[in-house]
Amino acid sequence: MSSTHLEKTKDVFRDPKIFSSATINKITSISPTVKYLQVKVDSKEFTFKPGQWVDFIAPGLSTVGGFSMCSSPSLLRNENLLELAVKYSTHPPAHWVHTQCVPGSRVSLQVGGNLSYEMSRENIADNLLLIAAGVGLNPLLSIMRVTFHCHENNMDTSTLFGKTSLCYTATTHDELLFKDEISTIESSDKTFNIQYFVTRQSCYTNENIHPRRMNETDLSKTIKKMDVRPQDVISYLCAPPEMMKEMESVLRKIGLLKENICYESWW
Repeated sequence: MSSTHLEKTKDVFRDPKIFSSATINKITSISPTVKYLQVKVDSKEFTFKPGQWVDFIAPGLSTVGGFSMCSSPSLLRNENLLELAVKYSTHPPAHWVHTQCVPGSRVSLQVGGNLSYEMSRENIADNLLLIAAGVGLNPLLSIMRVTFHCHENNMDTSTLFGKTSLCYTATTHDELLFKDEISTIESSDKTFNIQYFVTRQSCYTNENIHPRRMNETDLSKTIKKMDVRPQDVISYLCAPPEMMKEMESVLRKIGLLKENICYESWW
């Protein structure tokens, strides 16, 4: 029997102070199965770290959802906005987003999650390997955005920048969320490298999209292209539990340290 989001995360960190009502500012489809939400948060005290999620409480529902932020905390600090990408399902909170949510809808949010990473001038030499499947991109995109902005704001230390690689898989080309933005980051910052994979669709070979599952060879080549020692790479994973277990085993095999393989499995 499947557990609810609250049951699965009952032992996970939540900050009781970081709770706020909020308004849906914008909602749009960004793939055949995913809705993008821009959410205006009422409280100026509300904050989160890249990689964290929110308890999402929709009007009239007793079931609480859990959705990871895909935006950078700077958007929240500067404009009181955060962004979510929610995949369709019959689970009541996701179903509400896809069938009832409109601009102006009111929701409540509480920040939670043990997994987070934020680059700063102090750790700007970190090397990151991000592995995402489907909407598992959300927390990793938040990390990517913060890393990219940190580089932009610290160009005087550009010789110290670490490398960031994203290996991102989805079922089809249309389900590769935020692909244009991700590709723009890659073209704008030479320390980024992106590999796309789709598992249920053939693709043109010149699109840098592999029409298959990612495997050990792909990850080994990615590390080699980063030109750093595997033990100097920090990896963040967000994917179905079976895939994360497989990827953790592969990463250990190719030399990453156990303490540098980070994920939070709660769905």
